Amino acid sequence: METAIIDNKPTAIVALNENEQRGDKIYCTILLRFGFINGNAVSLTSHEETSINQAAPLLFAKYVSDTLMRQAIGGKCFAQAHVTTVHFSSLHSNILSKLENLVNTLFSKAICEEEFETFRKRAYGSLSKDYADTKYRAYLKSLEICGYEAQFRIEELVASLQDITLEEYNFYLKRMLHLGNLVVLLDGKVEEISQDFITQVVPASLFDESTEDLSVVAIPSAATILEGDYSSEFIGDKELYVLTLRFYFDEDVSPSDMYVFLLFVSAALDVPTTIVFNGRMPSIICFIEEECEIDASLLQGLDEERFNSLKPICEASLNDTVSDPQQFGEVVTWALSQGIPIFDVFAGFTNVGFEDVSGFIENSYPHVRTGLVHMRISGV
Repeated sequence: METAIIDNKPTAIVALNENEQRGDKIYCTILLRFGFINGNAVSLTSHEETSINQAAPLLFAKYVSDTLMRQAIGGKCFAQAHVTTVHFSSLHSNILSKLENLVNTLFSKAICEEEFETFRKRAYGSLSKDYADTKYRAYLKSLEICGYEAQFRIEELVASLQDITLEEYNFYLKRMLHLGNLVVLLDGKVEEISQDFITQVVPASLFDESTEDLSVVAIPSAATILEGDYSSEFIGDKELYVLTLRFYFDEDVSPSDMYVFLLFVSAALDVPTTIVFNGRMPSIICFIEEECEIDASLLQGLDEERFNSLKPICEASLNDTVSDPQQFGEVVTWALSQGIPIFDVFAGFTNVGFEDVSGFIENSYPHVRTGLVHMRISGV
């Protein structure tokens, strides 16, 4: 596994992963960031930028999905407040041509008022359908409460879709679509692809843009810790609990150590989990059907026997991630976007020993805030 950072201005993050499991196919994941709190994101410097209409990412995702269909690429596109993720696969012989067509369309073609209205109606219909799903609403609510999706509040999205203008949408794209916000992973038969392939598929004009007015946002040296735990409850179509642990790591903790720690926490919870990256304030979200309490210090006092029981679970989780192209693409691009050397974690996890984890727990155990979102069947 190799990672290359192309030294042009603005800078894109590019990763190639030679993976025999994919056969003759290459799986591509593209991450387009907006306003992330890390060293590679464009700063939100004005009130107008920080209050960008929340519907813009949804509309852009619909535009990307339409482009994938029109270009016969297939694939999927997902939108969140701060990032859009694109997935597709192709035979290795034509992956670069498909990527070039897609990227050129996204970066250089403006949509007209008629297209904008079409995408807006589709996004409204899609949101209405998704919002009817209890699990989806509980997941968004968890993200909102733990601070990850502060600009993506589910109660306000419908109004945003009704009010957004083409001018607001184009303002969003202007901030989103540039090389400083681009992360690309090619996973599969990539041995014949050059590390600088990004310069072949991205419009040349982007490499000539002046970057004097661009700035970056550093990870906060001291995160604001929200006092106390939280809970939220609302009516849904079935009983469901979403438990959240939000972690606050000190500035001197390395991203690799953070991720390994989160893997062990996920294993110790013994329920299906999702790790959500967010600088030094990541979260773990768990979906369960019965109420239970979270022990925020569940790894403190870890002994070697417990470590030996948890490590195989962590390894199995990593193996499952690698075997699923979409999940692997998401984990890698998210991690790279926030400075986590994820390939080193995958390659070196077998060498992680009890002393490594127990030493981290003793010296760097983070503050943890727990949360609960409860979905109830109507009338219960």
